[in-house]
Amino acid sequence: MPFHFVRFKSSVMNGGSLLHPESIEIDETFVTLRKKIGPFSGIKSISIPILNIVNVEVSPKATGADILIESFAKRQIEGRGFSSSAARKIERLLREYAPRCR
Repeated sequence: MPFHFVRFKSSVMNGGSLLHPESIEIDETFVTLRKKIGPFSGIKSISIPILNIVNVEVSPKATGADILIESFAKRQIEGRGFSSSAARKIERLLREYAPRCR
């Protein structure tokens, strides 16, 4: 059964930024990283179609995990400061729904 929308947020407890938190959003067609750039600027957003994802890597850290998502077109999403369980869940969802993912 397809999912509709899932959001994972970084946390300062897991090595994320206090002032510039990141979020990874996954819907039926895209995976999107949103991060605040600075205190007076907007939010930077990078999206990759799920069908173009070829690799997902989770790098465990002492207090959390970082995640790297690579696409067929050489685009990358690098998320930092997520909990280990959230990073594993992101990896599982993308491997399940991205046909080219290894």
